[in-house]
Formats: sequence, C-alpha cells, structure tokens
Amino acid sequence: MNNTLPIYITGVFTGIVFEVGYLNTQITPIYDGYATMNKVTYSPAGGFMINKKMKELLLAENPSIEPDVITFPLLEDIKFKFTKVLHK
Repeated sequence: MNNTLPIYITGVFTGIVFEVGYLNTQITPIYDGYATMNKVTYSPAGGFMINKKMKELLLAENPSIEPDVITFPLLEDIKFKFTKVLHK
C-alpha cells in the first residue's frame, strides 16, 4: 500500500493523506516520503456519511428544494469539483 503520491503532487514529502472511500476513511501520515504504516488509522465514516451530511445541509439552507433532486451523482459531483488539496 503506497499513499505517498498525493503528498508528492503538492511538492512536499511530509504530510497526512486522507483517503475517503464510500464506507470508510484511511488516514496515512507520510514522513520524508515514506508512509508510517504503524500509524495508519481507519475510520468507519466515509463518503456515505459525507453525502448524508451534505444533503442535510443543502436541504436546511434551501427548503424549497425537493429531497429527491439531491441525488448521489450530484453529491459526488459537488465533492469532486470543490475538494481542494491544501498544504503549507
């Protein structure tokens, strides 16, 4: 398992990679270009929970929208377009 590529793309060699799947999230610390595998953490909160929360927030902010309009592909598109890689 090698999760160092997202760090390399940012131009740094140390950081934290969050890999969010649909059902869970893997958090991998990277130090000096190497994944510290003994520190990898898993969380049962994945994209499913993110989608659920996004839908709740969208409906709360826009009560005139019908819940059926906010579909899975729409939520995935929003996440894809507006997710950013941040680094210092």
